[in-house]
Amino acid sequence: AAVLQHSIRTSSSSNYQNFDFIALVHPQALKCAKDLELHLGFTILERTVPVPVRKIQGTYLREHIATNGCCGEFELLKLYAYTLTEYAIV
Repeated sequence: AAVLQHSIRTSSSSNYQNFDFIALVHPQALKCAKDLELHLGFTILERTVPVPVRKIQGTYLREHIATNGCCGEFELLKLYAYTLTEYAIV
């Protein structure tokens, strides 16, 4: 998160330097994420996985999501970005 934050800040034009950094964090990772808030100024939004694996309708995705990507079903937390309508750019 720190590397991404630094990259965004150093590569952005001076017109867009006032960013709000948001971390969508599962309750199981909340304790670890507190450093993002404390040291880097992130706003922590605690969220659970939006769709339980058992309720995913597509058979392939339901059977493979837990072992797919770096984070399995926790990758679905990214979907909450679409709910951040109070921000002009997400």
